[in-house]
Amino acid sequence: MKVNVILSKNQIITTDTLIDELVVSEELKTYTADNLLMIVKPHKNSEDIGRFLAKENLNIEMIESNLLELKKNASFVAITKENHFVIGGDFNNHNPIYYLEKDEELFISFYPELIASFTKQKLNRTYFALRIVNFDTVYPFTELTPWDNVKLVNSRKILVSLEGQVKQVFPWRSNGENKTIAGVAGELSKNLNSVLRKYLENQPKISADLSGGLDSTSLCYFCKNLGIELNTVFLSPEDGADSDVVWSNRASRDVSAEHVILPYSSTVTLSTLDPIAIYNALPFGPSESFRYINLARKIIEIGLENDISTHINGHGGDELFGPLSTMAWSLYHSNYPNRIRNLYGFARLNKFNLFKFFKSLTDNTSLSDNLRNLVCQEVEQVDFDIKYSSKWISTLSVESFVTQTARDLITRCATSYAEKDIESYSDDKSIHKILEEIESHTLLQRDLNAMVPTDKYFRFLSPYTNYDIVESALKYNIDERFNAKVTKPMLAEIRPSSMSLEYFQRRDKGEYSKPTFTEYSKRKKILQKIFSEECLIYKLGLVDRVDLLESLNKFSADGELLENVMRIQIIEFWLRGYCESEGEYEI
Repeated sequence: MKVNVILSKNQIITTDTLIDELVVSEELKTYTADNLLMIVKPHKNSEDIGRFLAKENLNIEMIESNLLELKKNASFVAITKENHFVIGGDFNNHNPIYYLEKDEELFISFYPELIASFTKQKLNRTYFALRIVNFDTVYPFTELTPWDNVKLVNSRKILVSLEGQVKQVFPWRSNGENKTIAGVAGELSKNLNSVLRKYLENQPKISADLSGGLDSTSLCYFCKNLGIELNTVFLSPEDGADSDVVWSNRASRDVSAEHVILPYSSTVTLSTLDPIAIYNALPFGPSESFRYINLARKIIEIGLENDISTHINGHGGDELFGPLSTMAWSLYHSNYPNRIRNLYGFARLNKFNLFKFFKSLTDNTSLSDNLRNLVCQEVEQVDFDIKYSSKWISTLSVESFVTQTARDLITRCATSYAEKDIESYSDDKSIHKILEEIESHTLLQRDLNAMVPTDKYFRFLSPYTNYDIVESALKYNIDERFNAKVTKPMLAEIRPSSMSLEYFQRRDKGEYSKPTFTEYSKRKKILQKIFSEECLIYKLGLVDRVDLLESLNKFSADGELLENVMRIQIIEFWLRGYCESEGEYEI
């Protein structure tokens, strides 16, 4: 199988390419040995791997033996003259890799639209069906892109040829180590500080989220301890009713930050963005990252005005340190002596149906079994009694306006993965869920960095998604996680001494439900106007026009229905922007 690496519209590299013909930028490095061509895209502040890659005897076996260090620092494509290859994106999706198989050729690129354009791929209706129901971030659907047959290489996997077939495989899988908090805290604290030093070296001042929540607040205290000056950002509802503001202000004073408060509504309103702007802001597809477009622009603007080039956030902290829907299942399947008593008390406290609850905990079905039995249920049909799901994949609920065509595309896709016996991230469902969410957060980080203007240097970082930090946190045992006495006990254990334990003992968690609800109310008429017209989403056959307009006349107490419709608006605008940009449209 011939391997083609598409770097731009005008440059494709193969093993036949002469090295002096290569155009190499500061971001892209090319290395050659007797029987090896290697293209490497290191992410910023990566360790210097140049000396390793410059070895005269460099070969594919050496690459395979050093995958961990390579994936920590770079994305890479290694190809021999016989077209044997090992391809991997970095763990944080700083520079994700995409691929497509066609006519005994493999096409590789850092940009999925380049592959789609070069190989003339149609739009992928299955991707858009999954996006409509907000299921595109669920593993294994995360590998799909807006274009047929173009797939993302999962950040935990590598792409290889096995028995003549191109496959994504896990070089290793994480199953945890069941250590106590005390047994993990030292390693986790060391890794967290090391990652922050590496990411933020030579930067006297950075920008950071400071929501008042534990994840972003802890990061700000860690940065303060490292001597880094902070510009912090807080999103405030107009009525000032959010209790997080008190904790955010307190933390900003403690870390001596220049604290900026932005009105929540100013960051979520999308009415000022036209289809071209939506498409340009989201080059990898109309993902849930649309919520950050205006916020990202404001953060970049504020940062550049203050000679700041980096913004950090606490994304991923909830999954690493907080409760999970599958914790009860993991505890039940552990060997902790008091697990049944603790689970019984938990079920009684939450007024769960005891029979249903314990029946769900005995579930031993595989990920493939869940995929094979995936059903698209309408929202009112979903049983919300069991809040702690024991499934690899949660119940898929859809609105009435999602067509049968869309539902069939989703279930066929799920079945195809089941037939391949797709491998989970881990044998433990809680670890699997954590890694699934971490992958989603790294893709959000990818999208945020794609929003930075090409003529500016600015980057968004999510330290909690770093491989070493994640692996340390996964060693934390399920018994202490489930029976936590404070919110996020592991984070409480490693917090800097200057950060009060009161943050972890608070019970007044702020919510954005009211301002969000107000924002959705304002958008109702706009949405009705948009979807009264001819829409591309109708042409794709994924949404029923009559049912959608009827749904807009309904109202849910938390704005969930309108949120789902807003998601379709972004998909529609992205499709329009794509058509206008590309000058053609083909399904």
